[in-house]
Amino acid sequence: MPLVDVRAQYAPLLEELKERIAEVLDSGQFILGPNVRAFEEEAAAYLGVKNAIGVA
Repeated sequence: MPLVDVRAQYAPLLEELKERIAEVLDSGQFILGPNVRAFEEEAAAYLGVKNAIGVA
């Protein structure tokens, strides 16, 4: 019995995830690029904090 159904969790976001991943790969800027900056800003806003840092 699986504890978490990961597929069900990301299913509503799948197409957007694919698009974002393609953007990053096409740009070649996956370290400190504009998509990382946008992710960090959105994460900080969502969490209600001043700063957020994306890490692998």
